[in-house]
Amino acid sequence: MMTYRLQGCKKSAVIGWMAGILLLAGCTQDKPVDTSQGEMLPEGKYPMTFTVTGLEATATTRGAADGKWDGGEEVAVQVGDVVKKYVAVGSGESTTLQPADPDNAFYWQNTNDTKQVSAWYLGKGYNNVPPTKTNPMWQWSIQSDQNSDNGYQKSDFLYAPQTTCSFGGTSSLTFSHKTAKVVINIRKYGVATDDEDIESITIHKALSTGYTYEDGGELKFTGIESESCDLTPCKLTVQNTNVSFEANKPAETALASYQALVVPIMIRNQSFEIKMKGYAPFKYNIPVSTAPDKWESGMQYTYNLTIKGEKVTATVASTEMTWTDGGSGGNGSVEI
Repeated sequence: MMTYRLQGCKKSAVIGWMAGILLLAGCTQDKPVDTSQGEMLPEGKYPMTFTVTGLEATATTRGAADGKWDGGEEVAVQVGDVVKKYVAVGSGESTTLQPADPDNAFYWQNTNDTKQVSAWYLGKGYNNVPPTKTNPMWQWSIQSDQNSDNGYQKSDFLYAPQTTCSFGGTSSLTFSHKTAKVVINIRKYGVATDDEDIESITIHKALSTGYTYEDGGELKFTGIESESCDLTPCKLTVQNTNVSFEANKPAETALASYQALVVPIMIRNQSFEIKMKGYAPFKYNIPVSTAPDKWESGMQYTYNLTIKGEKVTATVASTEMTWTDGGSGGNGSVEI
């Protein structure tokens, strides 16, 4: 009898315990699920990738410096306070940024995830130090010789300001040039009849180093005026066409064309020097009394130079750095 009672007690306890578990399970199942944070995603399964926009130019030489990604450029991407290396994949409008190391990528955590993202690219090499408003005097530099050793491409600096990216949405970063671009076209005229006779072109007193600063809550980019250099621009393999060397005259194909990426600057004592075989150097002093009176980030400035006897005359135009036509222009001439 005692044994039976013990068994009965055990049986009753087990039944009661199971009933409690079922009741607890029923209560847990009936509790509404909190979906305000979205559904959790498997860890390490959804890496963040980005499309890139803002570079829309028709390039005269290939590469991001002239408005197109080649693929393979190393880009610093910042999410929150963390910076990681990403690589441009593809080219042109189909370019995306993918993690350089799949094991060191940014990942989405849930379906409602949003991130604050910025990015930058330096042609001379990857830099993981962010150019932010809280990091004043962040500096970058250009190459003084842009006609050799990829100096032109190494002078490039692109920046995509902070934007909000979300899981399932469009994660797009809009880049813009923080250098200015100077284009020089030499006219086939007078003593300039063969481009092989042009020994060199020099931009005097260009700035070599730029820095960032905050203005009204916005990140700005400018140059350090105490750090200047004599800059050798890149000679284009194909001369520019449809060039206006004189007002109200038909456009021409340049004898030779050059381009350089420069640090933003107010025009003061900058000049171009043209050295030709058998002649003393020809010099064009950029006038400060006519527009444009500065080289600004994201702008292209075109100087169409004509050597007339002992003078160098110029037509000048400034355009947005999407490399499209437009903007304002001016004229100037100077004695050598």
